[in-house]
Amino acid sequence: MKYQSISFKKIRLLISLILAFAFIISSCPKVNAMTTLYSPRYHSMTFTDMNGKTRDIRKFKTKSTILIFGRSSCSISRDMLSSASSIKKSGVKTTVVFFGIDSYDSGLYSLKNQYPNVIFVRASTTNNSNMWSMLRKCGCTYNNITLPATFVLNKYGLIKYYSTGYDYSLSSKVRYGVFNEKIKLSKDNVRVYFSGRKVHNDCILYKKGKARKPEATVYLTGTNGYGYLEKGKDYTITYKNNKRIGKAKVIIRGKGAFKGKITARFTICSNKLKKNKKFTLDNNKYTVIKGGKSGKINLKLVANKNKSLSYIYCPTDFYYKAKICKVTKIGKNAYLNNTNAMTAAIGSNITEIETGAYQGCSNLKSVYIYSKKLNKIGANAFAGLPANVTVYVNGPEAYRQKVFTSMKAAGLPATATLSTYVEYY
Repeated sequence: MKYQSISFKKIRLLISLILAFAFIISSCPKVNAMTTLYSPRYHSMTFTDMNGKTRDIRKFKTKSTILIFGRSSCSISRDMLSSASSIKKSGVKTTVVFFGIDSYDSGLYSLKNQYPNVIFVRASTTNNSNMWSMLRKCGCTYNNITLPATFVLNKYGLIKYYSTGYDYSLSSKVRYGVFNEKIKLSKDNVRVYFSGRKVHNDCILYKKGKARKPEATVYLTGTNGYGYLEKGKDYTITYKNNKRIGKAKVIIRGKGAFKGKITARFTICSNKLKKNKKFTLDNNKYTVIKGGKSGKINLKLVANKNKSLSYIYCPTDFYYKAKICKVTKIGKNAYLNNTNAMTAAIGSNITEIETGAYQGCSNLKSVYIYSKKLNKIGANAFAGLPANVTVYVNGPEAYRQKVFTSMKAAGLPATATLSTYVEYY
């Protein structure tokens, strides 16, 4: 057997051809292959085609949808359209949609006749803002988009591939791409929130003998896209340990486009608070002065832990472990010597302000009293406030004057002003 020797000139020619080919490839428009970017199935993805027919991407029966944003006058857009159309003609179960981004693109009519197996859409057609919304969600705008922009959606309505310019790999991606692989649910890509009439901060009240099943909202986030998942279609839900006070378990199992499972928890709380119970919430320390069920619990604000706040407020009421609690008293020395405070708000359920509550708040220039029930103010409760402090009291004039007089008796400077303007709390 004879071996032919390759001359140096032939080797140099071969290297030159390889380098030239590499340069051609590198100068082609770059293709951005990404994971799921956006889930139109969680949003309205209906549009009106050029025949006036309303369509919904989520209801296409094909395994995939190729969505091309382009112009009829753009040669690369036409090339991508031709490529996508040939993929469909070859027997691949896909739907091709060409979205003309120019409102008055008359060339679309010619393309429509040339490619009868493609759905054509005009930007000017009503009900097509949803398509633009998808484009914007993927980081493209009319001004910065590189045309054509091509999206491939899987049968679940999730975008699995996105490219700009001419995409040489589109055919192989659609034919052999794993577009229909399911997304695995995990703690990294799913958030679960609990809601309902009596649910607060993932806490629901205990009911003797009754299983507690707060509504769960499951939200997909991260690199796998984002959007609200639909119960029964995207996942199933199972509740466990949900009859007793304590932590209850919820198991979310993927369905349809999703697989795997995650566990979330919510708290079943006692439906009562006992008298003298102490707790801290939003930098305020409270003591229960009247126990009972939700809505019948009265609290005393004992102290404020954050002395750096310029705005200090005693709330009217709030939820604590799914129970509504009213704040009816401000305790002794609760805001003592808070020199950073400039404005104070006193909630509408306050009946008593105890001794020294705001004493030494030397920069407190505005005090808003929203309560119409305040009938007792302890000694020196407002001593040490600046001379130019302004007081706003909610209620009839006689009541306002009575409260203002009581505040002066409790150390409010004689030069303080009672304003006629009241803001509602």
